Amino acid sequence: MLALAAGTACTEGGAATASPGKSTAAVTVNGVGIAEAEVQLALKPALSRAEGPTGHGNEASVAERRKGVLAGLVRDELARQRAVELGLAPEGAAADEVARLETLLSGAKRKALAEAYFTRQVLKKAEPTEQEARAYFEANGAVLRTEFHVNQLLLRDEAQITQLQGELAAGVPFVEVARRQFPNLPEGVGQPWDLGFLSWRQLPEQWRPVLEKLPAGEVSPIIRGPGGRFWLVHLVERRAKSEVTFEEVRPMIVEDLKRARLEQLTAQAEQDLRKSARIEERP
Repeated sequence: MLALAAGTACTEGGAATASPGKSTAAVTVNGVGIAEAEVQLALKPALSRAEGPTGHGNEASVAERRKGVLAGLVRDELARQRAVELGLAPEGAAADEVARLETLLSGAKRKALAEAYFTRQVLKKAEPTEQEARAYFEANGAVLRTEFHVNQLLLRDEAQITQLQGELAAGVPFVEVARRQFPNLPEGVGQPWDLGFLSWRQLPEQWRPVLEKLPAGEVSPIIRGPGGRFWLVHLVERRAKSEVTFEEVRPMIVEDLKRARLEQLTAQAEQDLRKSARIEERP
C-alpha cells in the first residue's frame, strides 16, 4: 500500500531533502504522493522543540520525529481517501478554513500567472535599444546639458501647499513664504529650501517635464510626488553645463524611455485583454 520515494538524504541537523533529479514525493499512498516539502513543513515545529542550546537537534531524535510526522501524514492521507470513497466533505470550521485557503491559493496563482504574462508581453518589450537611447540623447542634448538653480517648498498637506500657492500667486516673495516653513531656523544656517544648481539627472522625475518648460524666475504649479509629497518649485535660473557624454546619462535615458514605454504597453495590453473578454459583475 505504501511506496516510499527514493533519493531522500539527511542534511545538517537531520532534516531530509529530495536528491536532485528524484521525485519530490517523500512517500506515496495508493499512488498519491505526499511531497517532501509538506513533510518538512509539518516537521519544522517538532525540530524547533528538539533543538538544543547550539541550535542543532540530536540526529537520532530528529530521524525519530520525522518518522512520526511521516506516519501521521500517511494516516491522514489514508483517511482522506476513505472519506472521498464515502462521499464525505469537510464541515463547520474545517470547511471554512479549506475555503479560505483555496481562495488564497487561487489568488496567488492568478497573481503569479498575471505577473508572468506582463513580464513576457510587456516588461521585456519595454526595454529600449541602444539606438533608441542614443537617438533620445541626440534629440534632447540641450536640456541634458542644462543645470537648474531651484528653490523648493515640500509639504505633505495638499490644503496647506495650495494655500501657499495662493500667497505666491498674490505676489508674496518665494523666500518669505519658504522662510516661514522653518520658524526655528538658527542664524547663519543658510536657506534649506535653496537646492542650488541641479543637473537634469539629479531632478526628481516628476519635476522634469515642468522645469523643462518653466520660465526662469517663475514658480511651478503644484507637483505631486510619491508618498503624499507636494512640491512648489521656484526656478531661479538655468545655465549650460560643460559637455555631458552619452555614457554619463545613459542609465537615466534608458530608465525614462522604459518607464514611458511600459505605461503605454501596459495600457495596450490591458485593453487587448478586455477586448474579447466577457466580464460580469454581481450586483
